[in-house]
Amino acid sequence: MFFTCSAIAKVWFLRPLALKVLALPILPFPELWIHLYNQLHSLDTSDKAISLFSFIIWHIWKARNGYVFEKILKKPQDISLQATQEWLEYLNFHKPTLKISGQTANSGSLMTRWKPPPHGFIKLNYDAATDKTSKSGSIKVVATDHLCNIISRFSIFYRHIWDPRVLEFLALRDAMLWARSNQWERVTLEGDVTEVTQTINHHLSSNSQVWGIYLYIQHLQDLSKYLYTD
Repeated sequence: MFFTCSAIAKVWFLRPLALKVLALPILPFPELWIHLYNQLHSLDTSDKAISLFSFIIWHIWKARNGYVFEKILKKPQDISLQATQEWLEYLNFHKPTLKISGQTANSGSLMTRWKPPPHGFIKLNYDAATDKTSKSGSIKVVATDHLCNIISRFSIFYRHIWDPRVLEFLALRDAMLWARSNQWERVTLEGDVTEVTQTINHHLSSNSQVWGIYLYIQHLQDLSKYLYTD
């Protein structure tokens, strides 16, 4: 039931793992788990992919019980979203709080022209990286306050996605989801690709590859108030 149902297959494919579970070998679950563990660990040695896998499979099980015992049918995107949000909360809880000086913030991984957010705001700097050789990509988000304290950070690995433009939009979307999971209401978001910021600020997107992501970002924007900066 965790992999063979077509609706559940959508749950797996929607998330950063992008697992094509219907193509998995037919094995007893213990052997299949070893197969999946080795596959995920080879792609992400930090084992974040394995922890995300565990959250997804747990939420699939909860959704199944909700349908069997309470006749509540959840959509695949809802199962996927809730699993990812709780996984991000888990990562955030296990991240230490760090502090950097203003000088470091201006010269490190937070971009050359980095400026702290207004008082009372949290700034999320998001970025993406691509690897055409392995046909994969990754995104990273760093949360910083007005005193240059790094509150937290997280990264996500994407299989089968290596288009830089798509990854930048995914980075923004995941940063917004992360902010919601942490219940941060006063947030500024900053990326290093002007096209993304202009697309969101001016409600323009002519690229079919990012249209679905753009609409989802607009939906998240309607739920919360965000300030976008270049």
